[in-house]
Amino acid sequence: MSDQQHFNQPDNPIERGLRRARELLAARGATPHEINEAVEGLREHTRAAVVAAIAAAAKPCVPLSADEVAVIDARNKRLNAIAAEYNLVSSWSCGEDVALDAPHPYPTATTVVHTTISGVEPESGIRCWGGDGGRFEAAINGPRWLDLWIAADAAIQDSGDLHHCFIERFEEGADPAELHLGTGS
Repeated sequence: MSDQQHFNQPDNPIERGLRRARELLAARGATPHEINEAVEGLREHTRAAVVAAIAAAAKPCVPLSADEVAVIDARNKRLNAIAAEYNLVSSWSCGEDVALDAPHPYPTATTVVHTTISGVEPESGIRCWGGDGGRFEAAINGPRWLDLWIAADAAIQDSGDLHHCFIERFEEGADPAELHLGTGS
């Protein structure tokens, strides 16, 4: 789908916002002509801003050096060995330079919460896929980053979502005893 086709889809977020702008302008007594001019101006401004943001984010692909590849390979071998030692099915993607034996920064957290797509966690909004959906919890049994990985892995395994098993982040919610798990694939 081209950029133009995407922008012309009736349910894209930009068009929904523009429909709302039409409603607000009409409620304030604007004429149909004024509404159309305002909405078209917004649409063009938004389209230009989106295209500019995409262009700014695009970076040329630069191949890694042999030294950089060696560093990444060594890191992955170390993480794979830890996963094998603890029978973990998940992959650690939560910061490349995290020392897993170091204390994590969530001293009040006692539970990792993993919410699958059928049951969005209302506090964090984190969504995942898998199983029948729902909220899956696992106890954190220690103060280290590795202890968070082990608890997150248990929650992932309980959820049945072994596709989204890359541990990307932990977020604090309203309850300081809970850490909400964000995963990827």
